[in-house]
Amino acid sequence: MDLEPLDCILSPWREWGPVDQVTGKRVRTRSITRKPVNSGKTCEELEETDLEPLDCILNPWGPWGPVNQVTGERQRSRTVKRKPMNGGEECDELDETDLEPLPCLVSDWTPWTAPNDEGRVFRQRNVTRPDKNGGTECPELEDSKLVPIDCVMGEWSAWKDVDEAGNIARFRVVISQPKNGGDPCPGTKDIKAVKVDCKVGEWEEWGTIPDKQGRVRQYRDVQRQPLNGGKPCPETERKKKVPLDCLVSRWAQWSETFAFGDQVRRRKIRRKPWNGGKPCPKLIDIRKTDKMPTPKKVAEHFGRQFVRPDPQYPRDIIVIIDSSGSIGNELFNRALRDLAELVGYFCPEPDPFVPQNNSFYHRLGVIQFSTGARPPAVAKKQVLILTDGMWNCDGDPVAASKRLQTVADVYGFMIGINSKAGRRKLEKVISEPLLNHLFAVKDFSKFNVVVRQLRTTIKRGRLQCKEFQKP
Repeated sequence: MDLEPLDCILSPWREWGPVDQVTGKRVRTRSITRKPVNSGKTCEELEETDLEPLDCILNPWGPWGPVNQVTGERQRSRTVKRKPMNGGEECDELDETDLEPLPCLVSDWTPWTAPNDEGRVFRQRNVTRPDKNGGTECPELEDSKLVPIDCVMGEWSAWKDVDEAGNIARFRVVISQPKNGGDPCPGTKDIKAVKVDCKVGEWEEWGTIPDKQGRVRQYRDVQRQPLNGGKPCPETERKKKVPLDCLVSRWAQWSETFAFGDQVRRRKIRRKPWNGGKPCPKLIDIRKTDKMPTPKKVAEHFGRQFVRPDPQYPRDIIVIIDSSGSIGNELFNRALRDLAELVGYFCPEPDPFVPQNNSFYHRLGVIQFSTGARPPAVAKKQVLILTDGMWNCDGDPVAASKRLQTVADVYGFMIGINSKAGRRKLEKVISEPLLNHLFAVKDFSKFNVVVRQLRTTIKRGRLQCKEFQKP
């Protein structure tokens, strides 16, 4: 049995593969779908190769080279990255030339020439390279300007003789005037001073009327003042001391009565004693009268000096009450009530002894008891002695009061029964001046009138509280 020959059968060609960028070669393939049988036709090639054209590839341009300073040319170049193959496009130029604009170059200016008669100077410069390829054109090659020419002066003459003012002078002339703003001509005259000493006359007689400090004077005239650093004038006035007695004014009018009917008058020092002159006589005079001040006057006086003094300030007050019993319990208790009302009138109202902001406006001690005395810069120390003037206690109140006056102002208020001895002692134990510290009424009923009068005065606004000041 004969077998039928079967030829080889191939698949269609596949798509071309990528082009090799070095050789330009590309490849495509196909496969056998049936091999030849029984001496059928053999299979053809299964792979086919093709050459594609590759164009020339150049590297980027390199940097520009230096500019030729004569021609203005500059160049740059590039290299072949891949040569053309299989009929690809040839390479472009590998070198490139460009023309840069060259500005004109000139030399430095020559030095300025000497000025001509007009004061003009000149200078010039040369072209060292003309401009090329549209470069900046050459600047001006010649320049001129006017320069200042200073004034020219001649030599100084010799110094002339000294004049009456002690000056000597010399002169010179102008040779040529300045031009173009040159320095102007200086002075043609020069004056120089020479030393002239002071001259004084003889001393006059001593004066006869001394000044306020007991000095008399003697003078002499200046006949010629010193000039130009000459010797200065010696003293033209001298003084000597003479004794000068104290001078006082006339006595002022007697004051209104206060305390026990006392009156005071004063006079002022018009001139202090100098140089051993007579000392000043007494300046305060006190006399006794039989007319005591009315309770109203006592209230006004006591209110201004103690209850609401001006200026007003925080006070540490000690009230010493005469409780010896000589006036009886009823009057003594009445006095205590009046005193309690009186304390309520101290500033500020209504109660000057209530703590505010952890502090007291006033601090009060009765008899001999008081706590926490403050330093003098914070509160003024005051002592008020209420007494009937019957000094029937042991001890020396005058000596004790003198020690007390070293730390406080001592006030005295005498009420009711009193004696001349009691008055004298009370005057000694209170502080000076008596006019500001001593008060008195005839009996305890008048003390009550004083307190009520203070109440009326305060209500009518004639005795007001004011802002505290430092003591």
